[in-house]
Amino acid sequence: INNINMILDEYSKMELEDDEDIALLNQFKGDAHFARAFYYNELALRWAKAYNPETASSDLGVPLVLEVDYTVMPARETLENVYKQILSDISQAKTLLSGQEGSQGSNYFNIDVVTALEARVKLYMQDWPGALTAANSLISGGKYPLINTEEDLIDMWTNDMEQEVIFQSYVNKPTELGN
Repeated sequence: INNINMILDEYSKMELEDDEDIALLNQFKGDAHFARAFYYNELALRWAKAYNPETASSDLGVPLVLEVDYTVMPARETLENVYKQILSDISQAKTLLSGQEGSQGSNYFNIDVVTALEARVKLYMQDWPGALTAANSLISGGKYPLINTEEDLIDMWTNDMEQEVIFQSYVNKPTELGN
């Protein structure tokens, strides 16, 4: 998260004129906002109480650090504020990555990956209508049809068939082996 905060700060200082460079910078900013939302969501899931809309404003979440400052000793923020930041980062990522169309088995962050995280976060927040809307936008698009045969399910897990995979981190086995 500190690295993400650092690059977002540095990105904000860049002054570009070329449209291609600006588009690429926006993609990188979108990636960073998505990653920060993802990591804060993971931290909240592991180190805070489950989100309850009735108590989130008083339940303790995790420290919320959005700027690089090595001297700060942040207190835990309320769970409500942590999730507001997660949703804010998701919103910014959706805007910045709106031109990055998703595809089955993508190795890159894109609008569909952000929408999938949004659906999951809203599900954790018990925002059932919001979760349903985000999920349905992916389901109704038909880009990621669900597997419905035993053969295809086996193929998905043994041969990495990408039919319903929205995002898959790239791993190059020869360079990712343990010591």
